[in-house]
Amino acid sequence: MGKAKALVDTDVVSFFFNDSQLSIPYRQYLRKRALCISFMTRAEIEQGMRLDNWGEKKRGEMESFLATKFAVIHTNDAICLKWAEITSLRGRPVSPADAWIAATAIVYKVPLITHNRKHFEGIAGLKVISEGKYLIFAQIERQFIIGECGFDCRRQGMSPIECNLLNMP
Repeated sequence: MGKAKALVDTDVVSFFFNDSQLSIPYRQYLRKRALCISFMTRAEIEQGMRLDNWGEKKRGEMESFLATKFAVIHTNDAICLKWAEITSLRGRPVSPADAWIAATAIVYKVPLITHNRKHFEGIAGLKVISEGKYLIFAQIERQFIIGECGFDCRRQGMSPIECNLLNMP
């Protein structure tokens, strides 16, 4: 049996490339998985490098990082049909870029690992893995989770979700 697969969103790719603190909660999901990115994520990364005027060295580092960590899934008829379905639904609009990424995950039947959970809410058939609701702060000898509400949830003896529900304005 092969490795489980996952599609990684642009934000999480960026967290890992930049060795950001925001990558910490995603490590558990990326271990022992065959990692893929959508052609759309590849395009967004290229756009970001161009807009930020990355030099040859940094661009080379990104290219190497992508080539060694991720397989790129290119578009096909099934992805195009799913994209059209997602973008044609009335209600909460989904950006074209996010619709391409969601369509890719749905067609390939893999979970999407993203920090932008809200971008993908309500898309039928999409499994989202996200730690995007919480901010993680490392202290010298311990870590604690701060909910969106700004309280130290564990110190209050609550999960971050319970804490947010009770303390959000």
